[in-house]
Order: sequence, then structure tokens, then C-alpha cells
Amino acid sequence: MDINTIIKLVQSVPPDKLTDEKTLKKVLKAASKEAGKNFSDDEIDRFVKDFKNIAKGGSPLGLVSALLKTGVSKNQLTDIAKKLDKK
Repeated sequence: MDINTIIKLVQSVPPDKLTDEKTLKKVLKAASKEAGKNFSDDEIDRFVKDFKNIAKGGSPLGLVSALLKTGVSKNQLTDIAKKLDKK
């Protein structure tokens, strides 16, 4: 999985579109494709819901839990967090 590409995809979302469902689905599908994953529409919908919750100030634990279940390691999550903080 190329973490840098996925981070760039997420960072490409304008702040005013962080809660736009259509934009988030597009970015999440691109990120999952880049990661070599093929998520169902239900899984993408769940990720969008979790992401929107986080963008509104909610807890990121739901998204973290879902990512861990799909094969993302704790080290990869740590790398993502560090790189996002360097924006």
C-alpha cells in the first residue's frame, strides 16, 4: 500500500467538501483502489459516515476500528497520522 498516495488523495479534498458524501465516496474508492482493496458499497457508505462524523468533531475510533479490520496495521495508521500532521 502506498501511504503517500492515499494521504495525497485525502489531502486533496477541499475543507468545505469534507462532509460532501459524493466527494468522500469518490476519494475513498480511489484510496481503496490504491490500497489494493475492493470495498462494497455498504463498506464505503460506512466509511463515509465515519469520516463525516470525524470531520464534524466526532471520535475517530470508528474509522480506526474499521481500517484495522480491513488489514491496515497500527504502524500504517501511525504513519498516516504523522504525515497528515506535516501538511
